[in-house]
Amino acid sequence: MDGDEIMGYAFISYSTKNQSAADAMRALFNKHEIDTWMAPYDIPAGSEYAEVLYDALSKCSCLVLMLTDVSQNSQWVRKEVNIAITSGKTIIPVKLEDIELNSMMKFYLNDQQIVPVHVIDDNSAEIQSILKSVIGLIEKKEEAYVSHINSESDILEIPCGEKGVDQNDDYKIDAKSKEINDDEKIEIFKEVLKRPKVLSGIVLIVVLMIFVFSADAWQQYRFETANRAYTMMEKQEYAEAAELMEQYLDVSWTPYWKMMELVNGKNNKFSKTEAEAALAKCREMITEE
Repeated sequence: MDGDEIMGYAFISYSTKNQSAADAMRALFNKHEIDTWMAPYDIPAGSEYAEVLYDALSKCSCLVLMLTDVSQNSQWVRKEVNIAITSGKTIIPVKLEDIELNSMMKFYLNDQQIVPVHVIDDNSAEIQSILKSVIGLIEKKEEAYVSHINSESDILEIPCGEKGVDQNDDYKIDAKSKEINDDEKIEIFKEVLKRPKVLSGIVLIVVLMIFVFSADAWQQYRFETANRAYTMMEKQEYAEAAELMEQYLDVSWTPYWKMMELVNGKNNKFSKTEAEAALAKCREMITEE
């Protein structure tokens, strides 16, 4: 989702080694119509990861921490929790396994109520408690936004210069004393629909721009992920490298990899064969450690 300021959402913080649990929590939230932000799904292609992460955390309603021994020792999870705290966000720690908090998490979660959850099932009392807390925080954020907008602007102006409407007129609606009724809405849409060629042209251009930029940017982001993985391998940080390489290989569409080989060569480091070989080496080195 887009991390905008209008609609509230929950930021899910987790280690990729707990991917299935994080995905289950995200699916559960979506089932209950709770918007979420979770990497890598909500990272715009080609964007700077750190910048997007900070923006998403600063605008979220709360941070749901998928707490395990792995996640509490994750560098990225620690950064996310730290940013959430400095941004004044409520943290909801969801403890997925029986662990003793390390010193850093004890410091971060000192005054937070930790919810133990062994099964992510919306029939459990613990999950119901989490859902209630998240929904309450999101509603609080949205109410604050609406209150802020109402206090800043009492007048909604709709400039109309279409055929059948005087170009010198501005439809001004006092937001506190009058609402647009259904008949007025229909009339406004009728005026807009009188120019379908203009609208269809604009829509087509926008769709094409989104497709071109997102496809290119998405691939750029994937290359950056693979490059970071290879850099980690050079530093002998094999666990982090494996995590990134798993993200890179998380594309099951065969024609995509065929196209990659066609464009970059079969033995290029971005090919599926080379990436899988790099991942295998990481796992081998982790086992030896």
